[in-house]
Amino acid sequence: MAYEPPSTDGTFPSTNKSGGDVTPRLGLLGITDPTKALQEFTNVRVYNQPLSSSSPSSGSGSSSSSSSNGSGSGDGLGGKKISVGLIVLAALLGFFALCMALFGVRWWVARRRYRKGGAGHGA
Repeated sequence: MAYEPPSTDGTFPSTNKSGGDVTPRLGLLGITDPTKALQEFTNVRVYNQPLSSSSPSSGSGSSSSSSSNGSGSGDGLGGKKISVGLIVLAALLGFFALCMALFGVRWWVARRRYRKGGAGHGA
């Protein structure tokens, strides 16, 4: 009745008796243009360029914000960016060094306690 299984091509049988052409599809088929999406992804992720706005009203606002970001004051690195992999590597090395330092302090304290307590019991 209200819910019918779709055909093998993903369309539902027409239940509209008024003569209108209704062909719903499953999923998000046709909403996103894959070539445009790939081009925008490449521009943003590979070339580090912002997305261009298509509306003329937001174009004047984005040009003023892009001119302030273009001077290098926005990112604080002067246009030179550090790779995410290097940041992760530095964080892991720092964490490993912290763990080693804490282990060394704990070893030193335990050895000191052992020597202090062991000298009175051994004689």
